[in-house]
Amino acid sequence: MKFTIKTSTVPIELENAETGKVENYTLREMTAAERGRFIDGQRANMITNSEGKAIGVRKIEAIHADLLCVCLLDADGKKVPKEVIQDWPAGLVDSLYAEAQKINNLGKAAEDNAVADAKNV
Repeated sequence: MKFTIKTSTVPIELENAETGKVENYTLREMTAAERGRFIDGQRANMITNSEGKAIGVRKIEAIHADLLCVCLLDADGKKVPKEVIQDWPAGLVDSLYAEAQKINNLGKAAEDNAVADAKNV
């Protein structure tokens, strides 16, 4: 097998509705270490039953921003703080979160990829 070491990125343009000013961001794939820390943090937030199966989450307040603040960069290449993301409209954050899950192979995107891979075997 041959692989190319390349981080997936998605350019993001956010336009301020009041000023018309466009701000550029980059949504990028996490490193393996970042992804591991993110997943550990999400697991710590899980509620489990007596068999250890996840049945819910303790707190969902910043679940989307927790992922985005790791992989969303501003025009200067700095990570966007969670507090900034939390102030954005929910629909925008949902859309960015879905794309972040996709490029980091998390959540539903990971399930869809696993199903597709299984069909190709």
